[in-house]
Amino acid sequence: MKRLVSVILALTGVLMLCAFSAFAKKEIPAVYATDLKSGRYEIEVAVSNSELIVDSCILTVSGNVMTADMSMQGNKTTALYLGSADGARSAAKSSTSAGIIYPVMGENGEQVFTVRVEMLDKKISCAAYSTEKEDWVDRILLFKSDSLPDYAFRDSGGINPLAIIIPAVLIIAAAAVFFVFRRKNNSKEKEQ
Repeated sequence: MKRLVSVILALTGVLMLCAFSAFAKKEIPAVYATDLKSGRYEIEVAVSNSELIVDSCILTVSGNVMTADMSMQGNKTTALYLGSADGARSAAKSSTSAGIIYPVMGENGEQVFTVRVEMLDKKISCAAYSTEKEDWVDRILLFKSDSLPDYAFRDSGGINPLAIIIPAVLIIAAAAVFFVFRRKNNSKEKEQ
């Protein structure tokens, strides 16, 4: 009897571990402006190279549009372009310099680049003009939604699958233990 209970508990543990690992490996879905409440929020930005250092970033959400004000100090970057370095070179040669983003000076003397953000948690190709290399270099930006406060998100109305799986596994395990003990007690009563 004790073995059966141990087996049931072990199976419950294995099922819970499988559920956790299945959801842990799941790719993080992109977060769009429609997933967030309008407002201004601090957000972390990961950059693919240490030459481009983002000291702080404010994400502004307004309706279906998101923009990010990336503050940078001591950077050797004088312009950004959302796209490839080749695209930036072409844009720089055009008469309008279309798509090239130049910084404005912030309150503390930092450079502030304002970029349009289509989605969070997905890599964004970017080119930075390096004064050190005197050329455009490819970079990747990643705006991290997990650094936003909880109140920034709209109520999705969805149900977290773990909120269903974990209680279900626990209920099944409890029911199995109950039926095993009930069966054991019925066996003892029949023997008497």
